[in-house]
Amino acid sequence: MLSQINVAKLLGCSVDTVRRNLYDYNMPIHIPSYHAHQQKVILAENQRNYLYGAMLGDGCLHRAKNGLNSQFLYISKSFQHVDFVSKPFVDILYKEGIKYSSYFDKRTGKTYDRYTFRTITDIGFENERKIWYPDGIKHIPNNLKLNSTICLVWYIGDGGICNSNNSQHIKLATQCFNKEEQEDILIPQLSDFDAKLMKADISKNSEQQYFIYIPRLKMRDFLSYIGECPFEDYSYKWNFNKYKNKISHSQTNNEKYFIRLYLLGLKCNQIAEVFDVDFNTVKKYLIKNNLYKGE
Repeated sequence: MLSQINVAKLLGCSVDTVRRNLYDYNMPIHIPSYHAHQQKVILAENQRNYLYGAMLGDGCLHRAKNGLNSQFLYISKSFQHVDFVSKPFVDILYKEGIKYSSYFDKRTGKTYDRYTFRTITDIGFENERKIWYPDGIKHIPNNLKLNSTICLVWYIGDGGICNSNNSQHIKLATQCFNKEEQEDILIPQLSDFDAKLMKADISKNSEQQYFIYIPRLKMRDFLSYIGECPFEDYSYKWNFNKYKNKISHSQTNNEKYFIRLYLLGLKCNQIAEVFDVDFNTVKKYLIKNNLYKGE
């Protein structure tokens, strides 16, 4: 039986090509220990930025069956999105490139498109995996330093603009990370954008989850920091409404109604909606009557 090296010489191709084809045909593969421990992937700064931005979202570092090496995986419903994230790794992608598949969701009764890429397996990615999965669960590395590229990839993958109470804010979905990691590592680095943690859903393990909230007044600053959307599919994540205060007219005639509704348990924003006035108008009259307790 010829070795993989001899087969590669006979066919005039690389050993990796031979090994990938053996894998595709479910044939047993013997990987010499010396080869498995050879690091071929040395991540450049831009590759690491894209990797880290993806890992803050839905990116995954998957360990191979040999338990020695790992590969970088990324999935999205948008081809343009996956293509964008894959570009820094184009020379080390698995031979299939970007792969299309679809799946049926029983919850919605609909079929959805899905695009995936994966890199080759290498000890270089395994070293990164040890940083992100120290106990087998994804964590934020203590030494992670955010920059505009990391935040761009992160926002595209797991961020967006949300509407609430006639206003808008940016949400970064970080529910998979625990509260302490976010408070200690991410929030201080996003202080220029007044970022804070907000409660999300309760997890399957009955634990409170949190996401990162950037208020309307800092949305423009954050989007300017990360730059324009690099492809069309997700350009809507950059569309936000310019905030305009409603014209504040005297509400002396409605003052008693503001007070009555507030004492009945309605909040300022609810009262403002009833009378079609600005939130601060209601707040002003409640403060005047020493009733406002904050919201």
